[in-house]
Amino acid sequence: MKKYIIGITPTPIETKDSITTERPYEIELETDRLEWSMEQYQRNREPLTWEVIAEIVESNSDDKK
Repeated sequence: MKKYIIGITPTPIETKDSITTERPYEIELETDRLEWSMEQYQRNREPLTWEVIAEIVESNSDDKK
């Protein structure tokens, strides 16, 4: 599996009297199916946009000698 750092930007919510905004934040996600995982993450949440900030590459320390 790959690890990603995902930048999340909540979409501002505009009502009759005000606009509610939330601060952008980051999550770390380990998955082989990034698009599907982000679709699941977005379920039952307010609208948001996301982007991959970094892909984390981990070296295998179990090298055989």
